[in-house]
Amino acid sequence: MATADEATRKPIPRLWWWLAGVLLAWALLGGVVAPMVLRQQLMPLLQQRLGDNVSLGRIRINPFTLAATIESFDLRDGQGERLLAFDTVYANLALFPLLEGTVQVQQLWVDGLYVGVHRYSETDTNIARLLAHVNDTAPVAPAAPPSKDEPAMPRIDILLLELTGASIGYVDEVPAVPFRTHVEAVDIAITNLSTVPESEAADQSFTLALGDGTQLRWRGDISIAPIASSGDLQLFGPVTELAYRYFQEQIPVVLDGGWFDAGLDYEFSLGNDGAPQLRLRNMQVSLSNLDILSPENGELLARLPTLALSGGDLDLARRQVQFNRLQLADFDIRPTRYSDGSINFLRLLPETEQETAAATADAGSDSSPWDLRITETAVERWRIQLRDEVPQQPVAVALGLNVRATNISNRANAPINVDTDISLGSGGRLRAGGALTVLPTPRYDGEFTLENLALPVVQPYLQELANIHLDSGVLRAEGNVSYAPTQSGFSGALALEGLGITDTGENEALFGIDSLQVEAINLRTGEQTSVDVGAIRLTHPYARVEIEADGSTNIGRVMRPDSGEPETLEETPEPAAPTPLPPVRIDQVVISGASADFSDRSLPLPFAVHMDALGGEISAISSQSTEPARVMLEGQVDEFGLASISGRLRPLDFASLTEIDLSFRNLDIPSLSPYMIKFAGRRIDDGDLDVDLSYRIQERQLQGDNAMVMRDLVLGERVPHPDALDLPLGLAIALLKDRNGVIDLAVPVTGDLDNPQFSYGSVISTALANIIRNIVTSPFRFLAGLVGGGEDDDFGVIAFMPGRSDLLPPEREKLLKLGSALIERPQLQLDLTGVYERTTDREAMQQNVFDARVGLALEAARQAAEDARALAEAQVAVAERPETIPVPAIPTATELRRQVLERFYRQSAVDLAAGEDAEAFLTSQRAEFTSQEGQLDETAYLESLRRALIAREPITQADLERLAQERLNAIVTALSGLDATLAPRLQAHAESAAVTLEAARVPMELSLSAINARGR
Repeated sequence: MATADEATRKPIPRLWWWLAGVLLAWALLGGVVAPMVLRQQLMPLLQQRLGDNVSLGRIRINPFTLAATIESFDLRDGQGERLLAFDTVYANLALFPLLEGTVQVQQLWVDGLYVGVHRYSETDTNIARLLAHVNDTAPVAPAAPPSKDEPAMPRIDILLLELTGASIGYVDEVPAVPFRTHVEAVDIAITNLSTVPESEAADQSFTLALGDGTQLRWRGDISIAPIASSGDLQLFGPVTELAYRYFQEQIPVVLDGGWFDAGLDYEFSLGNDGAPQLRLRNMQVSLSNLDILSPENGELLARLPTLALSGGDLDLARRQVQFNRLQLADFDIRPTRYSDGSINFLRLLPETEQETAAATADAGSDSSPWDLRITETAVERWRIQLRDEVPQQPVAVALGLNVRATNISNRANAPINVDTDISLGSGGRLRAGGALTVLPTPRYDGEFTLENLALPVVQPYLQELANIHLDSGVLRAEGNVSYAPTQSGFSGALALEGLGITDTGENEALFGIDSLQVEAINLRTGEQTSVDVGAIRLTHPYARVEIEADGSTNIGRVMRPDSGEPETLEETPEPAAPTPLPPVRIDQVVISGASADFSDRSLPLPFAVHMDALGGEISAISSQSTEPARVMLEGQVDEFGLASISGRLRPLDFASLTEIDLSFRNLDIPSLSPYMIKFAGRRIDDGDLDVDLSYRIQERQLQGDNAMVMRDLVLGERVPHPDALDLPLGLAIALLKDRNGVIDLAVPVTGDLDNPQFSYGSVISTALANIIRNIVTSPFRFLAGLVGGGEDDDFGVIAFMPGRSDLLPPEREKLLKLGSALIERPQLQLDLTGVYERTTDREAMQQNVFDARVGLALEAARQAAEDARALAEAQVAVAERPETIPVPAIPTATELRRQVLERFYRQSAVDLAAGEDAEAFLTSQRAEFTSQEGQLDETAYLESLRRALIAREPITQADLERLAQERLNAIVTALSGLDATLAPRLQAHAESAAVTLEAARVPMELSLSAINARGR
């Protein structure tokens, strides 16, 4: 009989057996039967919907952990290419959340996933074909009743989603060269991915690696309800190689190398209205070590070591994109112009197609445009290697480029500060800085400095035009530049130094300039162009002019003939009306130390002359003034000859008014023998020549009164010449000298510049007629014979320029010969009396003193204006409200001259005539030179003031006598320096004498006397 305890334990084994049976049934049903049934039901469905090329491995289910594993899935398309496959898919569900209506996946793991994409044409892919097949085999579903409520999103929680060993294959047959790539080693890890509202965001990361080394890394979090994500992205590797392989048909160059590196932080979400909210921060993008090659020959077009954007920030809601810095460093750019004129970069561009721009005109229009800004852009250490193969001698120039631009923006009227530094390997540097405004219209205001630009770099282009060689030359410039659509301008100065040009045919200097300076340039363009130049200064210009035996010149010889097609004869159209000149004013042209060599080989005897020390001034030149420019130039011919040019003309319209007097003094006649042989058939052994050429042009009509004076002419041997006159010139010369041994020749010149028919007359016939009419007998001059001079040398008169006391070259020669003669005759003494010409000397001294005062005053006024502007700019730089401080403009040269002259006149009115109304005089003068349209002729007005002020310059009798004494001292000093014995024999009188002007010179007559009995 069983005990009570045994009776109570009997039901327990039966319960366990029932429980074990249930568990066993659950295990068999879930672990064995369900996988088999599922696979049997799934495979026909997959084959029906996806095609026969689908295979599926084992399916395993753990009914106790609610875990399932699917192995070895493989889907291929009709050509047998793999489309989708995976090695293992594992999922593990949680039981209790299911009871609450939430599918919670504790772990979803996919291993060995492969996706293959094949693009056959622009619209055909293997994916599209698969989807079309799926749609065609889908059963027809009954129409669902309409519902007013939006379908609710299923509640799904994925605690851990892992994707390991995934890969992607991509084939594109659309390009001419099919593109193939393989993305492998894709790893993704996601936690807490949920569609449950307000659930905790998921932390995620994945890495995508391509076979070429490119990787995309992402780390962050995702929320599905609401949709939101934040994190950081990194992409790095040889992305350019992959892009080039795919887009090489669209890219006209070959890309070689290149390492891409990019990273950013982001925040993304969908607002309540469904609008996306995106914010990107810390954007960094760089591309390094990229070479761009020509597809034709593989030559290097450009090398890009560093291209980087840093500190980026994008706000989608505000439509703002900003970067702190754009760096473009160490670029090597190699533009080349080939011998056929094509340029390597332009040859790569497709031919321009005419397309309608209506679509593009509207594209991108937005009521709220994007705000784009780059705080700093740095172009650093660029090397641009320019090569031009068009010239016969190819040109290669290396440029170094550095640019810094700050505050680049697409905002309207936003100034961009730009600093540029360009250096040339051949010599030269350009620095520029200023403010550039791009929108809505381009504007620029800045300053620049051009340093030591070596001009010989353009030699290959010059040799295409002429047989010359640019040996040297440096260009410098500085100033301010402004540009606007309606008006542009430049103010500054430029200088050309050390210019040297050689005639390569003769290997001798052709042209040169030591220095060319253009000061105070003020150029304005717009509705009317205007040019105002303070001064042009030429220092030591040189030119060589040669006439060859056949009559050609070296200038014509060096010019290369035009190789173009011969011109066809066409009817000459009627000349158009002359275009009015724009306002052009040049305040002054100054020439110093000019020289020239002239030779003529077309004559029986070669002729050559050298001009040196030519200098002088051309006064104000204006296209808007009726006042002509004054010309005053003076130079030396050979050793003792003098050349001077004076007069007035309108350089910009010389045919309307030109009055020029050219004077040559003390030219050596024997050097002119080649010209005399052509006409007289005789050489000239001795003599000197003075030439006065006077040309007058009034309204295009030319009239010249020219005169040549020969002294002490001595004929030499006969030289036959077919054009020589058959006259007894030896007898005529011997008989027809005047009492001073002078032969006078006149050459009249007349003509019409529009139809020049110049009548020079018979130069030689006129000369001989004058000789015959003026026959005189000239006495022998003893002193001239002693020193080998002509018998009619006149040492008794020394001529001075009005207002000056310096000795001219011909007068120095006279004194040299006179001193030599006096040394030979020690019993002679020379009596000297200082001289002056009351009117001419006073006027010349007044002009010299006045011009010196004006020059100093102009310089002081210009400096004061520049100091005032500098002070105002300094105040602006430190002021809290700089717009309230006016910055004065630098007056032009014309304005400064007007200020100085008017001030001088007011001062002279006070000093010279108390009570004189200076302002009334100035007002009347302005009215006199103001046109009916109200335009003041500044040049004529200032010249009127100048003449009035010169007349008021106080030159006293004492000043004239001091000038006379200085002239006397100059002669005494010159003679005393020849020999110490001459000083005691020079008798200088204290009194000065007034004389009459002769041939535009002030003559000082010397007298000889014997040393008196007192033993001097």
